[in-house]
This record gives sequence, C-alpha cells and structure tokens, in this order.
Amino acid sequence: MFLKEKSSHIHLYITLPLIVTTLIWMWSKVEIVDTLTWVETPRYLSQILSLFGVVLLAVSYLMVSRVRFMEKVFGGLDKVYKNHSLISKVAFVFILAHPLLLIPQFLMTGENVWSLFVPGIDTWAKTAGITALYGYIILIALAMSKKIPYHIWKNIHSLMGVPFIIAAYHVFNASSDVARFVPLQFWMGLCFVVGVSSYVYKTLLYEYIGPKFEYEVIRNKLVMDGVYELVLRPVKTKINFEPGEFAFISVPGHTEIPKEHHPFSISSSPGSNELRFIYKVFGDYTEKLTRLEEGKVINIFGPYGEFTSHMYDFHKKQIWIGAGVGVTPFLSMLHHESQNDDRKNIKFYHCVKSEDELIYDGEINELAQNADDNFTYRKHFSVNEGYLTGDLLEKEVGKDLSEYAVMMCGPNKMMVSLKADLMKRGVPEDQIYYEEFGFS
Repeated sequence: MFLKEKSSHIHLYITLPLIVTTLIWMWSKVEIVDTLTWVETPRYLSQILSLFGVVLLAVSYLMVSRVRFMEKVFGGLDKVYKNHSLISKVAFVFILAHPLLLIPQFLMTGENVWSLFVPGIDTWAKTAGITALYGYIILIALAMSKKIPYHIWKNIHSLMGVPFIIAAYHVFNASSDVARFVPLQFWMGLCFVVGVSSYVYKTLLYEYIGPKFEYEVIRNKLVMDGVYELVLRPVKTKINFEPGEFAFISVPGHTEIPKEHHPFSISSSPGSNELRFIYKVFGDYTEKLTRLEEGKVINIFGPYGEFTSHMYDFHKKQIWIGAGVGVTPFLSMLHHESQNDDRKNIKFYHCVKSEDELIYDGEINELAQNADDNFTYRKHFSVNEGYLTGDLLEKEVGKDLSEYAVMMCGPNKMMVSLKADLMKRGVPEDQIYYEEFGFS
C-alpha cells in the first residue's frame, strides 16, 4: 500500500548510506590494519559512529533542502521535517559518542584526555573537531529554548551547517582511516559535498533560484474574528499546483512583516488565475501578516505537499474532515472535484464550534452542486455535538467505513486522536492522511 511503500523508501534512503559506510570502513581496516584487537573496540566504535554521524547529517541537510524528490520519498514535506529532526538527533548522539568512547583508550595509552575536549591543545584538525562539536551543542541548546522568537529560532537553524563544514576539516586532516584510505576518503567526500551543497542551496541560493513566483496582493481582509483571507494575482508567471497543496509566503522589503518563509495551504482552484490563502491569527507572524497592504508584491515558493485528493484518486471512497481553518485545502479540492468527472464517493465533514464560523458554507454548497461525485456535505458543531469521533463516523458512514480513505486537516491533537479512533474501527493506517504543519 501507499504508506508501506513510502516507509520502505524512507528506510532505504537512511540505511543504505550507513551500510555503504560500514562496508568501506571495514574494507579500510582490512587494508591498513595488521591485526584487529578487542582492546581497540572503543576506538573502532568511536570511528564508525563518527562516520555514521557525518553521513546522517549529510542526509538530513539534503532532506530539508526542499528538493521535490525528497518530498516524494517521505510522503510530504511535513514528514520530511519530522524525519529530519529525528535523524539529526541520532547523528548528534553519534558525534558526541566519538570523543567519549576515546577516553578509555587515551587513559590506557597515557594520551592527554583533555585534548579530546579543549581546543588548541593538540593539532588543528582535532581543534576543528572540538569546535564543530561545541558549535552543535550551543546551537541545539539555543534552538531548544521556548522563549526565543520564531525568526531568531530560524536564524539559529540557518547556522547549523557551519559546524558541519568545520567538521569536514577534522575528518580529512585528522590521523584516521579517512586520511589513509582513498575509497573511504572519496565516500566521505561525497557525503560532505551532498551535505554542504544542500545547506548552501537552502540557506543562500534558494531565495534566488528556488521555485519562486511573484504575486501582487489584491486583498487581505478579515472574514471572521481572527481569520483573514489573502488573495493574490500573478505578476508574471502563475504557480501550478495540485488541489490541497501548500506554498511558502515571503514578504520582502516590508517594515513590519519579516522576510522569512511561512507555509499556508492554498484554498483557490488550480485553474484560477487568483491565488487564495486563508489564515488564522495565533502568533507573531500571522498577526503581522494582517498588515500586508493591497498592491504589495510578495514571493510565493512552491508548491509543496502530498495532501491532495488528486494524489489519492485510486481511492474512490473518501471522507474529508476539515476543522476550523483546516477547511482551506478542501476548498481547493472541491473546486477541482466540481470540474472533473472521476465520480468519487465523498463525505465532507466541516467541523466548527458554531454556525457563526461557517464562513465558506455558501461556496461549499455551490461547488457541491456542480460536483459529479456522490458528494455529502455534513456540518458538525462541537458546541452541540462534541468533538467528531470514530464512533460517530462509523454510525453515519456504516460498516464499510474501512473502505474509505480519510483525509483530515485541523488541530494536530484532533487528527492524531481521530486517527487512533479510526484505526480501532478497522480503517487501515495507510488510508488515513494528514499533514502535520500548522497552516494558519
């Protein structure tokens, strides 16, 4: 199935580089070491784990470079970032283990243990390694702070590649297997090229050569308490997207709105010349975005995302669940469904607190009438009915609930809980789709 195929691809892209690293490292031991001894085991572990750490970091930098093939492999940019976070943490643990595992060896041989942790005591290569390690520790500690503003957090993350570049000097100039064995040197060089190139592209070049489109603001108006509708038109080239995808917004040269990129789901029709975003004010950036004036030219980067009914056309039975502004991608999907003839069976649940929040009810009803599908539109009010549950869906959909693909967009806590609830009722995990970004 779809998710199982994605999972196998993910494992391949992560484990294959580690397998290649292990094989080449073992080859180096056969070629340059006369006899392997158990006494040297901590040193061997230190060496291979440090190589693993570098390779995984290279993979993690490639993952967040926003190249589309990585999104295809992981099943969405949200999955890319989630796996990137996990892989980066594992890589850091491996790198941290490198000097710690050398302590017993240094104590036995009488070498200066402090040279593993204090810069300047030993060679420039060792100093570079220590500097890279401390660089990661400092940046990670700062990034984990919950009190820093988002734009500062993002700037800290943009520096994460600097210790990686410094580590390259250590790897190729320290007295190690890499320096003495050409195949290992070539392989690690390739990993550094991939990692550094990905970092440079995302940090320095993406703004200029990435998938960028200029759009002019037509309107940026309040449509409900705390909810705004941003409508744009292309200055030159129109972005082509699938229904349900998202894009990053960047506002250059504004006195109040930061230039940083933020993701928002697209709610307009793929065939429309206008581009529409619906966002809810809940943080510093979205509050400032309300001050974006008409006539301002902004940058749109994308499109991205695997959350689209068009992607899952092989599921002719679908349940859509949009909670609050989570209705956004479904508006785009509904526009698409009203213009094709693929004849799906779609049950759309629009979940809001009360009737006052049904700001796009008229648009949904109009589009639903034009759809060729067997389309059922159900408004769910949590004030009167409580939260939407798997039990309620099973009662309304029937015993064939497990035959439906379920697509959800809303608060992450709701989606995780509802996913578990649906799986208890027989809906396979690979038929439940949602993205884990907060698009609001």
